[in-house]
Amino acid sequence: MENNKIFGDGIIAKKPHEKAPDFIKLNLAFKVEDFTKFLAEHSKNGWVNLDVKESKGGKTYTELNVWEKDTTPQPKQSDPTDDLPF
Repeated sequence: MENNKIFGDGIIAKKPHEKAPDFIKLNLAFKVEDFTKFLAEHSKNGWVNLDVKESKGGKTYTELNVWEKDTTPQPKQSDPTDDLPF
């Protein structure tokens, strides 16, 4: 399995200031030109999925979520009851 991380370009995710209200969970900042380019390069069917993560050092960051559903047709498994004479 490949482990090439693609970090969100043009987006900064930060934990809120310590005096921020509890309902503020995350601060996001976008550098429009860079983020627009990132979106154009990585969109699939009009969507870009980013995961907000925390590094081992405690820094918040974004990473492109590249997971895709496996659409490979699975071979049909035979039903063991197909061979029964009744």
